[in-house]
Amino acid sequence: MRYDYKCSDCEIVFEVTHGIMDDNEVECPNCGGFNTDKLITGVPAIVMNWWNAAASDSAGLTHKRFFSAVEKGDVDGCYA
Repeated sequence: MRYDYKCSDCEIVFEVTHGIMDDNEVECPNCGGFNTDKLITGVPAIVMNWWNAAASDSAGLTHKRFFSAVEKGDVDGCYA
């Protein structure tokens, strides 16, 4: 994952790539200090046409087929 950090010593903003669970001190590439803070940035959104999506639910049905089956009463134990 890529993260943005800001150095409190020299005020530079920089990017670091590391694992989501990594808890390492991040060194500023400009001044070499470790007084850095991870910045909170926006998360990219994925926009898609839900009804025509090829994504499947846990039963292996596409969403369109799933809700069609629900309307007909052909799905047992599944919830919309």
